[in-house]
This record gives sequence, structure tokens and C-alpha cells, in this order.
Amino acid sequence: MSIVTLELEEHLAETLARAAKASQKPLSVWVMERLRAAASEDLAIENGYPPGYWKLFAAMEDNSGFEAPPRGAVREVSGLDEN
Repeated sequence: MSIVTLELEEHLAETLARAAKASQKPLSVWVMERLRAAASEDLAIENGYPPGYWKLFAAMEDNSGFEAPPRGAVREVSGLDEN
């Protein structure tokens, strides 16, 4: 694992420490989770996903009211070796 050292304004450092404490996590863990989320967001955008995709992904408690779209015709395959 790599070590990163940051110089922060005092107010920002205090704000981050309070946020980590509120989530009952060590500051290093809290910061690492936020950095991982930011990196994932950038990677998602690079791969064509819209901004905010990971925030919305699985954001609903259940899937009530959602149905799969109708599927088109499919061809039957009787074996994997057939074309």
C-alpha cells in the first residue's frame, strides 16, 4: 500500500476529521474511501458512463415498478459447437 502525505488548510483538516469521526472510521480509512470513489467516478466517465452513475447505481431499495424491456426474437441454439 502506498503512503500519501497531504498539506491541508487547518479548517479543511478539521472538517475531514469531524466527517470521519461521524462515520466512526479512522481518518485514513475515510479519506481512502473518498479517493477510491472519486477515482471510480473518473474511470466510469472515461468508459462512457454518465457523471454520477455510481451514486445512482443500486440507490433504490427495491426494484418495484421496474420491468425488463421486451426482448426481440432470438435464434435457437441446440449445441455450443454449432454455428
